Amino acid sequence: MDLKVLLIGQPNVGKSSILNALTGAKATVSNYPGTTVDITVGRAEINGTKYVFVDTPGIYNLFPSSMEEEITEKAVIEEDYEFVINVVDATALERNLIITVALAELGIPMIIAVNFWEEAEKKGIRIDYQRLENLLGVPVVKVNPFKKGGLKELISRINEFRKPSFHVRYDDHIEEAINNLLSCVEGSKLNKRGVAARLIARALLLNIARAAESSRGWGTGRNVMEMARRFNTGFEGVTWHMLEKEKHFPVVVVRLRG
Repeated sequence: MDLKVLLIGQPNVGKSSILNALTGAKATVSNYPGTTVDITVGRAEINGTKYVFVDTPGIYNLFPSSMEEEITEKAVIEEDYEFVINVVDATALERNLIITVALAELGIPMIIAVNFWEEAEKKGIRIDYQRLENLLGVPVVKVNPFKKGGLKELISRINEFRKPSFHVRYDDHIEEAINNLLSCVEGSKLNKRGVAARLIARALLLNIARAAESSRGWGTGRNVMEMARRFNTGFEGVTWHMLEKEKHFPVVVVRLRG
């Protein structure tokens, strides 16, 4: 059976180029079911294993604001796949890692492919790839889809995909809210803690009613609404801060009424 792999990343990070290089440009483009949004799919056999690579629309985070981004979110949350190749731009690594952390929080197996690393070096940007790999707990490889042998490291390590070991630690009041929601998350293939944190953030950003309606596969809408009533919609506000230990990863801070 072919292993399905999603290519996830922000717009213009080179996902399509990587897919074409992996599959020999033998990719097909079709509309995602029920939409007019293009999805590119390519097949390849690597190290004796057959893969189906899916190039998803570029997304800045996992809270979509367009139909294209909704499709990528749906693919990540709902579809069956083996792992994700998270493509990041070395010249804007801090911004790109926002998606990486979101995927890590959901416990999604992945490999990180760092593109444009040569351009980054020319700009004086130096990246400690081994430290990044140790921090996230997943393989981090350099890629150049336009250069012969530019995917050698990705191909040689493609079977090393794994779930990240990186964990986001929120303030105590958020941790309490997450723990209270864990019992509401049922039947999800994703990390329950990550799903609970996501529900809280969605409640903040989209409002609690919409969060319940769009919580497909994460738990029953009734349970979410019951938990929302227990909180008495007690969100005092949202601020942004940087994690003290890993200062490059922005997270939402939720203030709950005591």
